[in-house]
Amino acid sequence: MKDINLTAVVIALREQEFIDKCLRAIYPFVRRIYVISNYDTDYYGNEGQPDQTIDIVLGFDDPEKKIILLVNRRILDETIQRNWAMLSDKALCNVSHRRFSPHGYTLKEIRDRSPQTDFFWIIDADEIYDPQTIPGAIDFVSRTRWNCVLVRGHNFFKKWNYRISLSSDQFWQIGFLRPGTFFYSRRRPYIPRPLGWIHYINKSFAQRLIHIYCNETKLPENIANFYHASYVGDDERIRKKLLSSSHAQELADQGLDEWFEKVWKQWHPEMENFYFSGNAKAWSGVDYISTSSLPLIIRDSSWPDGWIEK
Repeated sequence: MKDINLTAVVIALREQEFIDKCLRAIYPFVRRIYVISNYDTDYYGNEGQPDQTIDIVLGFDDPEKKIILLVNRRILDETIQRNWAMLSDKALCNVSHRRFSPHGYTLKEIRDRSPQTDFFWIIDADEIYDPQTIPGAIDFVSRTRWNCVLVRGHNFFKKWNYRISLSSDQFWQIGFLRPGTFFYSRRRPYIPRPLGWIHYINKSFAQRLIHIYCNETKLPENIANFYHASYVGDDERIRKKLLSSSHAQELADQGLDEWFEKVWKQWHPEMENFYFSGNAKAWSGVDYISTSSLPLIIRDSSWPDGWIEK
């Protein structure tokens, strides 16, 4: 595996059950980790009781001082938060001040501590990677010429033992990104406006143009995937998650309340086509995954009752 400087950018809004596992998985493979949180405010400016996410990050075993915690309740947009972290990283690496700092460090010592990033690793706190597959992913990213590398996510539902059928759930997110590329919406890279217009006329053609413009590819699935826990949990967690996410308005437009009562709360493993009304066929069903088949970092971690089979 080629040695590269990798900086993780992790969004963590009320993810106390997952943030520790997320960080433990990636910690050995990165030089720096930005954890960004609104602490007690969602993306709509609604204040609420904070959970233990920040306390867990502050108490995380960080012997190499890799973690930089960014708490900002004024940036109510996850896109801007990610871009802000990447811009902050550039400023950190290109620090300019006198030869010796007033704290006794030379400019070289400061820059050695904060070397220029080769790639950003974009992660949400409820995305957990299998540490055994990470070296292969980094090797692919480091030896190829792509600016954007998408990683496939496996969505789980109710508990870690039910994975949304892969045949009906093509879920990909930008995982690795070269410096200089930024997002315009959530985890979608910026594209010139004409490409956006073409998207409304011919979606498949526009996607090919975007692929070329962004110089993007997909990480082969036999190398690595991430385990997405966005829909893992009890009624209380999922209800709060859906209402505070950046997708809340579009979910409300698709009948969130009705879906929560008639699908989520009444769901059973034999149910089919149970995604939101606008995408009813996106989730055709679930595949059962035994606990022993899950990555060690998931199966050996502590979870609330009912989130994983013993």
